[in-house]
Amino acid sequence: MIHLTRLTRGSTPAGRLLAVLILGFIVVTPAASQERRSEVTATYTGLNLPPTDLQGAAAKNTFRYKYTDRNKWLERVGRAIVGNDIDSPAVGMLNWEVPPSEFGTAGMDRTFRTYCAEAPVRVAAGNTYRFEIQSPAIPEAYGLPNTDAGKAEAFRRAAYVRELFGMYYIPSLSDAKAAKAFQIALWEIIHEASWPEGQPAPLNLSAGSFQAAEQQDDPASVALARDYLKSLTGNDNVFYENPDLAGRELVRMTGLASPLAANVVPQSQFALRYVRGGASAPGAAAPLLGGVGGGGIGGIGGGGGGFGGLGGFGGAPLAGVGAGGGGGSAPGTTTTTTPTSTPPSTTTTPPTTTTNTPPNSPPTIPRPPVNGPPTDTTPVPAPAGLVLGLIAVGAFASRRAFLRATTDK
Repeated sequence: MIHLTRLTRGSTPAGRLLAVLILGFIVVTPAASQERRSEVTATYTGLNLPPTDLQGAAAKNTFRYKYTDRNKWLERVGRAIVGNDIDSPAVGMLNWEVPPSEFGTAGMDRTFRTYCAEAPVRVAAGNTYRFEIQSPAIPEAYGLPNTDAGKAEAFRRAAYVRELFGMYYIPSLSDAKAAKAFQIALWEIIHEASWPEGQPAPLNLSAGSFQAAEQQDDPASVALARDYLKSLTGNDNVFYENPDLAGRELVRMTGLASPLAANVVPQSQFALRYVRGGASAPGAAAPLLGGVGGGGIGGIGGGGGGFGGLGGFGGAPLAGVGAGGGGGSAPGTTTTTTPTSTPPSTTTTPPTTTTNTPPNSPPTIPRPPVNGPPTDTTPVPAPAGLVLGLIAVGAFASRRAFLRATTDK
């Protein structure tokens, strides 16, 4: 056992304070290093369609498909699912709202929009569902095995999904036809059968395991979806270079069972969320000490060479120790940086991955990590170790004052 008196005997007040705080954090290191699941609870409020479409024939918003692997997909999702098994779901952008009773949003806005990631699975307007925020490149998103080959294929498919968002997401926000076409094209990328490595992506709504039925109530949207698919090459640089998507990242919201919806599993979603500053890389465990530097909590620390203070309680328990203790973020405060169009700086390459990059394409931009959930930026309360450390500091100060008082008498 480490005794505080051995660490602090003969040291300066700043040294004793630093030792106590470090020991306090050591107590909570195992809990801090565990990966936290990033979840959000939201209520589905209906399709994002113009009033003219909502008042018109409901059939105009449906898409008829033929999916030979549909039952396999439903078996993989498992548990209870929403609604009946049908092959003519409504298509378009989905509106969501985080209930006021929910404090955390996992980085999503209080109201946000998504596209369905599972054609055979339903959601019902007015119901509240629970989701886990994950990487768009996990094999599960495409019904693939969690193997090296599955991860490589998921990485390739995620590049096509990201390219689709980069090229056509913004027009779909205000054009119902574009939104329907976007949803249909997205389902083709997700549900089409295996994509052989080194060959063109099999994105064809007239062939394969996922196809558009011959009879459609809105053939124009299906035709536009075909055009979208023909334009995709797997080069997702367009996503990072789109100024309207600056500071955004693509995520998959994986449906979870929720008691708020009778424990049904809702359809998973693809969505965009803002990338917040001050967090560690996706999937990375939070370090104990975040580094050495100035700044921190104003009021803790002294002049030059003194204890610099705490940089904030985000990814690392002790996020900054160094000279100068003035001017920093208060505990629990999240620092936000100005979004830019530059993609995340972390580069991760999956095993045996090949990207169909067209000739004369722009230089490759570093990609986010393939595995692990995107960065969870929900503010985290100060660890219990810090509180214990500060209490210990107060105890030492009281003991020292008492000894001085008794000595002077």
